[in-house]
Amino acid sequence: MNFYAGSMISLLMIIIFLFGCGEKPNTEHSTPVDISILRQWDGDYPVEAIEKLPAKQRDLPVGYFSDQESFNKVWTGFKPDEELPEVNFDENMVVYYRNITYYNRTAIFKVTLNEGVLEVLARETMSAMPIEEKAAMSMVVIPRTGIKFIRSGDQKIEVQID
Repeated sequence: MNFYAGSMISLLMIIIFLFGCGEKPNTEHSTPVDISILRQWDGDYPVEAIEKLPAKQRDLPVGYFSDQESFNKVWTGFKPDEELPEVNFDENMVVYYRNITYYNRTAIFKVTLNEGVLEVLARETMSAMPIEEKAAMSMVVIPRTGIKFIRSGDQKIEVQID
């Protein structure tokens, strides 16, 4: 093999190594889409009623309701003096954010969807008061189209629509 042929083979191997010989990875990233907040309620939720929250969401700061019955159970503790709101769960869902460590006033201000994963953004006052009798909670009604998961801290909750 002459010098020229050996150099060409080496160059070809370097090109294959650098650029790969398969499909290029998808480098496009989708942009989060803002989801409309249709209704919102903020207030306190009694610690003694935590068992009314969906079982797999009781220890998480973010959760959801996909049916009127589950929502009704929590509403009676959240706003006992207010009339129970009707939510069209065929088209919408209720997402909540609540304190899990310190008692801080909280309000959801933005909800985004990115590749089927819902992200809930809430603002909180900052305190060092431990949660004792109540936790602050914010609930919003949003359209449920396209939502497959909800991010809650470092976890993703799979959305089960009844």
